[in-house]
Amino acid sequence: MNKIPPVNVEDKELWLEINTFQCKYGRFSPEACEKLRERAEQLSSAKKIDDKTYLTKPICCKECKEWKKLSEEVYEKRREYLEQLRTQNEKKVKGEKRQKKKNVKMIICSLCGKEKRLYARGLCAACYDKVYRKDRKKKRKKK
Repeated sequence: MNKIPPVNVEDKELWLEINTFQCKYGRFSPEACEKLRERAEQLSSAKKIDDKTYLTKPICCKECKEWKKLSEEVYEKRREYLEQLRTQNEKKVKGEKRQKKKNVKMIICSLCGKEKRLYARGLCAACYDKVYRKDRKKKRKKK
């Protein structure tokens, strides 16, 4: 049984659906069910909270045989939900990359006359380097 920690979800109903199961005793997460099953069965060995309250194993937990199946179902729901989140995040990332590419402005370069992506000052990258590289060399020589 691969244990997967509880999934954090904003919606309370969705959180209950993903992280808990319904048994005879109530609605529990696999972690809470495990803690109930670990409790002592006898009053003499039970943990005492105050004078009248002892933490003992509930009667239905003593007889329960479905806890493994129910816990595994919850772990499977968590796995599916996490996988669904991963695929949504991957789609968002791909969509953002596409949007970045779509924002590229195409121009007709004023020097070479070819249709290319705008680099700076109305020129493509190759022409911009040719023109402004000369200017940079001249400025360096003057200094």
